[in-house]
Amino acid sequence: MHDVGITVMATALPDMFEAAMRLAMADSIPFHCAEERLLSFTHAEIGAYLLAIWGLPESTVEAVAFHHHPAPRVRERRPARRAPPHSPTT
Repeated sequence: MHDVGITVMATALPDMFEAAMRLAMADSIPFHCAEERLLSFTHAEIGAYLLAIWGLPESTVEAVAFHHHPAPRVRERRPARRAPPHSPTT
């Protein structure tokens, strides 16, 4: 599902898709970098837009939109846990 925008581009924008594919191959760069350089948008953005129109959850739309540029995970900060007290041995 994360690359649904590729299918959309190849079908609806075949000339742009071909140009980005040629650039990616010629410069040995990832396809999404060629899209950004050539078109100023990516298949990830197209896919996210489509999924939003279809009413998929925002978390899914965001996952598709940012699958080539994920944000670092923010770890939940929790207080340090104390070790349980030792039981006296009898």
